[in-house]
Amino acid sequence: MLDGTEVTLRGPWHGGAPKGYLDVAYVDMDYYRRNYRNYFAKRAWYKVGGTGGLFITETLFINLFARFCSNLRLATVNEGYGDELQPLKPEWDAPKAWMQAKAKAA
Repeated sequence: MLDGTEVTLRGPWHGGAPKGYLDVAYVDMDYYRRNYRNYFAKRAWYKVGGTGGLFITETLFINLFARFCSNLRLATVNEGYGDELQPLKPEWDAPKAWMQAKAKAA
């Protein structure tokens, strides 16, 4: 502390999801637009950051996509932070990072 006092910080701290789980977040754009009009009003939801999040099982994630986004395929991707499931845009044949790498190489 500024006065020289030592303190011990205790978690829990956010870390990666345990095996078999995925770290998911949601973005409440109504909240951001209502409370931060000038900064967030024109930003895309994916440039705002998560409002909150939780861990869910991979099975639940797959079932949610099967029920509500059945037109999308999912891919298991590891970009150095562990395996995660990512939806593929209908016009893509590969995950987002791969499509970005293809575009840079072209």
